[in-house]
Amino acid sequence: MEESSDSEYEETYVLVDLDCCLDAATIKPGKILGIKNLNSLRPSLSLDGKIYEGKFLDSIGTCMFFDEDRKSGSVKYFGKTWKQLRFQRKSTFVESKATN
Repeated sequence: MEESSDSEYEETYVLVDLDCCLDAATIKPGKILGIKNLNSLRPSLSLDGKIYEGKFLDSIGTCMFFDEDRKSGSVKYFGKTWKQLRFQRKSTFVESKATN
């Protein structure tokens, strides 16, 4: 009998950059984002019926993630990455063509 091991999977963090196409007020807590084709060169993101096309970039330096405890105000190191996934809005023409 083969045993399944958690070491079969590698955990990777990616910084998702939406600054160029969305502001912070658009993405509220609890909003559902759909990301498809994450293992491809051009992943896509859907939010509120709009499609965004992404591309991977290498960061200059290290992006570090922290988790904040809102009650105490303290922060705890969570992880790091050198990978960024930057999204841009697909043109309306491409979006309507893909849905037909």
